[in-house]
Amino acid sequence: MSLSIYNLSLYLYYFAIRCYSTFNKKAELWLNGRAETKQLIQTKALTPFKGALLFHAASLGEFEQARPLIEKIRALHPHQKIVVSFFSPSGYEVRKNYELADKVLYLPYDFPANIEPFLQQLAPKAIIIVRYEFWINTIKAAKRLHIPIYLIAASFRKDQIFFQAYGTLFKKLLKTYKKIFVTKNSHIELLKSIDITEVSLAPDTRIDRVINIAAQQKELAMIQLFLENKTCCIVAGSTWNKDLDILIPYLIQHPDRKYIIAPHHIDEGTLQAIESKLTIPNIRYSKLSNNFVLGTNVLIIDNFGMLSSLYKFGKYAYIGGGFGTSVHNVLEAIVYGKPVFFGPHFKKATECIDLIEQEAAFSIVDAPAFSNKINALESSEILYQKASEQALKYIESNKGGTEIIYQNILPLLA
Repeated sequence: MSLSIYNLSLYLYYFAIRCYSTFNKKAELWLNGRAETKQLIQTKALTPFKGALLFHAASLGEFEQARPLIEKIRALHPHQKIVVSFFSPSGYEVRKNYELADKVLYLPYDFPANIEPFLQQLAPKAIIIVRYEFWINTIKAAKRLHIPIYLIAASFRKDQIFFQAYGTLFKKLLKTYKKIFVTKNSHIELLKSIDITEVSLAPDTRIDRVINIAAQQKELAMIQLFLENKTCCIVAGSTWNKDLDILIPYLIQHPDRKYIIAPHHIDEGTLQAIESKLTIPNIRYSKLSNNFVLGTNVLIIDNFGMLSSLYKFGKYAYIGGGFGTSVHNVLEAIVYGKPVFFGPHFKKATECIDLIEQEAAFSIVDAPAFSNKINALESSEILYQKASEQALKYIESNKGGTEIIYQNILPLLA
């Protein structure tokens, strides 16, 4: 791919977003957010943040990988300015008021005329890009302005454009980074095969994050009330419709147990759809009270922010998204030593691949397969304990990525 083709594709994508925004709220937010950033540049409103560290995340999941590093820098270097940028509204809208950042905004769209004045005015000490955002004009502008760029929590696969004959432009892009931090040794070898050597191993920073969350557990008295001193069989997090088609038959077949479902979307339509599929007693979290009727089997979480603290209550965890683009965050569950289940689309999540190999996680394709696997674990305490122990072992052997990255960028900090 040439730079001219890349830039043409940018214009086509932007045109498509403009058309789509007339009837899609997310596309409208995407456009309006970038208009706000453009206004900040035009009014010189970014000048107070000059010399910041710029953390860029595509969306919310990538932000969570940056978050442990941001927290560490804020704690040890309280005067260092921090700016967080997003590509997607699904990240920005949730974290636009993030208290540890001096400024949260949308990264200007990757047109050269947009990004150059942005970086000139902000003049960041460094740009720290999370995982897989490869905006060519942004990275080229940073190089011209002598702004060091780091890529953290990165993972690479042989089928990516960098390793193809037509991927020369993106291959050169990787040489621009001051340092690339990958989550597996095999990624280092893969990058070496295309002569990319400024690479270091740093385990997924989300592991440090989930360890911290688990160490700061809340009481969650209403969850205990719902459980009635019983163990919750399954905590299902970030579920979509297809995930529910897998889960709900098992729940209905075992109505004597307790279950918690936290859907990925909590709009009224989604909540009503879940309730309509359940033929056993269920209740929304918002309706729980000290007077709620005991004997309810399923608790539906209708708020954001609780999920990472809920997995500790389950014997098993089901993580949604595996019938869509990719599985959501499994680390929030395995930090408690919970065997995890998810759909077949997990190849982009290296932790899922590792956990399956270690028999701490199980990919399922339909409701019977899910039921059979849980029944097998229920009938063998040895198999269950092995899965739990392997989950905890994975967490223990992969912690510390935040510190590795921090030590590398320490010379830049105020």
